[in-house]
Amino acid sequence: MRILCLHGMGTNSKTLTHGIGIEAFIGQDESLAYYNPNSAQSILTAIDDLWEYIAEEGPFDGVLGFSQGASLAAMIIARARHSNPPPFQFAIFFCAGLPYCEKSLTAGEIKFLRAEDTRGPVIHVPTAHIYGKKDPDVSYSKAMTELCHPWGRVLLDHGAGHEIPRVPVEMVDDMARAVEKVVTKAVIGQ
Repeated sequence: MRILCLHGMGTNSKTLTHGIGIEAFIGQDESLAYYNPNSAQSILTAIDDLWEYIAEEGPFDGVLGFSQGASLAAMIIARARHSNPPPFQFAIFFCAGLPYCEKSLTAGEIKFLRAEDTRGPVIHVPTAHIYGKKDPDVSYSKAMTELCHPWGRVLLDHGAGHEIPRVPVEMVDDMARAVEKVVTKAVIGQ
């Protein structure tokens, strides 16, 4: 199974994979990000770049995104909502940021994509939404769930902050079960 993993802003593939801090490796004024959230063109470029990467390196069975990576993954899935097959069969969103509305971005406006502005869900693949109630941006993670089709949503509040917790082991097991449910839904189509 191939899963595309997208890190969050201020991290990279090493920190997502290994859970290590990056402060020792980069200066305090530097950050790593897919896009500048204050630039419609930067966000559009990130969507186009990832779209091209998926076309060249895919197919991928699923996508796992943390924070800004989850937001970017959602924008790709929303762009392809009328595609058959979709670019991913499932998505795992950890501490997701809200995706931006691509139509607004094209007009030079920066606007979040929200359920109340759409005609129903824009993400039609099974999704796991794993977030923490202590995350200052938990409202974005919860709003993301409304963009996803209800039959495929699995929600889990890990109780911590803006992170993927590694302890307690029971919570790690709960997260693994949430992911397993989503993959199963994708495989059997329920």
